[in-house]
Amino acid sequence: MDSKRYPMRTVSEATGLTAHVIRVWEKRYSAIVPFRTPKNHRLYSEEDVERLKLFKMAIESGQKISRISRLSNDDISDFIEERSSQDQSIDQPLFSRSQVVPLEEDQGSNETYQYHIDQCYKATQELSPATLEKALIEASVELSQPKLIETVITPLMTKIGNQWQDGSLRIVNQHLASEVIRNFLVGMRSVFNIPVSAPVVVVATPTGQSHDMGAFAVALVAEAEGWQVTYLGSNLPAEEIAAAAHRNVAKAVALSITYPPDDPKLKHEAQKLYCGLPESVSIIVGGRVSEAYNRIWNEIGAKRIVGLNNFRQTLGQLRNGYNLLAE
Repeated sequence: MDSKRYPMRTVSEATGLTAHVIRVWEKRYSAIVPFRTPKNHRLYSEEDVERLKLFKMAIESGQKISRISRLSNDDISDFIEERSSQDQSIDQPLFSRSQVVPLEEDQGSNETYQYHIDQCYKATQELSPATLEKALIEASVELSQPKLIETVITPLMTKIGNQWQDGSLRIVNQHLASEVIRNFLVGMRSVFNIPVSAPVVVVATPTGQSHDMGAFAVALVAEAEGWQVTYLGSNLPAEEIAAAAHRNVAKAVALSITYPPDDPKLKHEAQKLYCGLPESVSIIVGGRVSEAYNRIWNEIGAKRIVGLNNFRQTLGQLRNGYNLLAE
């Protein structure tokens, strides 16, 4: 084995992991034990670097650090290869319900989720982007990506949005949280090896809906479920969304409706989108205020989802040929 040893900065760059995450894994799970210099600086071997890379790949495939920290490198590699093989089929989502370590399916508890939400919210109140980023990283160490988005980030943004609307938070707090969380989510993208044959979903917010954090979370979940995602961002005219769906032969269009709950123009945009899409394309809508427009969704035959777990179920139904309009 190569006797070279590397400082934290080099290891962080080589693995794509932050120094904070590496330290947490060392302290909490004894995932690796670095060499210490006389001045107590960490130095990592080639084997340490390889192990950290394996951890990162396994976690990106839905595994949890607490479940794999005591596995050998060979066992972790076998898991990654198995997941990669499964991903070649469009019928297999990247996150499976059965993982290599036969522990309970629940990753954490309501108390755990609430703790992370509270830590993130406190950082938002204090206008501390560094503290908020640290809190998000700590949550990502504890939870797999789908759980993190569904149980921490989504309720956090809902709480921040509600308190901004009722005046409990200033707009600067909301903007700071949105920016930090957006950058954090961007860093979570592009880690999936989606087959080109996978079904396509177009994700956007329609004209008048300028908040796209929910749409971004939806895009991440769809990628985790093995879908090709065409992410268009916020405030898109219906004809542009329809054009993207045509161009990429999409199976579905997913819209995030967050604010406002009383946009009189949304009905016209929804009708234009419906008319511009082939009958084979399903429309999925969700978001904090989507229920306020239920009459519109019923008129155009859109499926309104409640929560990201419901969204995953809906994607599974579409993949298996289920007709949402038959509901």
